[in-house]
Amino acid sequence: MAMPTLDCTKVQFGEIKSPGTKKIDRKIINLPLIYRPPFADNPVRTKGIDVPHSQKILKSFSKGINYSKMPPVVRYNPRIIDGVHYDYELVCGNHRCAALDMLGVDEWIFDVYEFAQDDYTYEDSVRTFQLQENDHEPALASNTSDVVITISRLIAQGSSLVKNDEKSISEYISEYLPNIHWSTQGSLVRKIVDLNGSYRDVVTFSAEDVTKWLAKNTDLKHRGEYDKVRDMFGWSCLSRYEHEVVFNCIKKYAESGKESYIIAHTSAPTDKMTLSDKREAILNNFEGLEYSLVKVVEFYNKNKRFPWQVTCYLPQDRKNGESANDTISVEDFKESLEGIMAI
Repeated sequence: MAMPTLDCTKVQFGEIKSPGTKKIDRKIINLPLIYRPPFADNPVRTKGIDVPHSQKILKSFSKGINYSKMPPVVRYNPRIIDGVHYDYELVCGNHRCAALDMLGVDEWIFDVYEFAQDDYTYEDSVRTFQLQENDHEPALASNTSDVVITISRLIAQGSSLVKNDEKSISEYISEYLPNIHWSTQGSLVRKIVDLNGSYRDVVTFSAEDVTKWLAKNTDLKHRGEYDKVRDMFGWSCLSRYEHEVVFNCIKKYAESGKESYIIAHTSAPTDKMTLSDKREAILNNFEGLEYSLVKVVEFYNKNKRFPWQVTCYLPQDRKNGESANDTISVEDFKESLEGIMAI
């Protein structure tokens, strides 16, 4: 099935700026002219086609082309494989091409890029490009194992973009995968560092690392475990999680009447925040939370209530006729609860 309405001039997406790449064209290409490398050759997509994702794309394509989205990407690479002549090789867009196959479409709009430009290797340029493309909507994001495998492969091949040290790995992920949540970025860095035995100026700890280190080197507890020696509860706290740890300490004191101690550690330092800065920030955050607690107690002592309240619920129960446009007051919910209890 041909799509004569395809118009390259209507595509609104610009291009991905990635090391060692150059966009040279945007054109309509017949799909049979494009060679699709097996997934075994693509560390960014180690698990192959994601069928549910392809079906979502299929449904979208059946309504026509969305010109706001990035086209799939090929590179000009003429070859003959198993007696079949190809002019191009697919770089990004396996799921989109699979959906087009299911629709019986024989041509589509593609962006044509060149790789291994400006003294960058093919691996550096194409794998970084693929990771960046998967970091953009509406692409299916690379899973964490794909990212770990791809970056580890670049390191093993002597990449000029990412070196085998924690700082370089962290900078690479921040630069080329900025849409990954910061906590996931940190987890990725640790996995890559552990897998490759990377050098680290400053060691960072995952929750599992904390458990192993404390068990090997101390008799301290964490994760809210009771410490019989100190008659306290122990907690570990990664920077940015101070609020959660303070609340856990509050709950433990309310339950047991016993105090808690906290073992702090930080994420990796950056150009903007040194390790000392991050350690100081943890202390400042705890002091700020403690000050807030004091103010709450003062408010309670004066007003005999806390300075917050649950005012309403969002409408969620369509089965029992809740309006989609109105909130449910706490009073109405309590009345309905009393009615249920009376039945």
